[in-house]
Amino acid sequence: DEAEQRRNAISTGTGFFVASNGYLVTNQHVIEGSRYYAVRDQRGSFYRAEVVAQDAGRDLALMRIYGTFPVLQI
Repeated sequence: DEAEQRRNAISTGTGFFVASNGYLVTNQHVIEGSRYYAVRDQRGSFYRAEVVAQDAGRDLALMRIYGTFPVLQI
């Protein structure tokens, strides 16, 4: 179940939203070797995530969660 997956997380990292519809970027080494992904927002809520694309050479991963989120303003 979801609570069990959170307790058994083997890796953590940071990321940022690049689109308000749930696309975020993190490092590829953070997700490497995992089958289940979860993202915790600034309020502490957890969301199941999926990997959309990854590039090990650049150490980047694009992930998606469902919802609306504030994006990083540059």
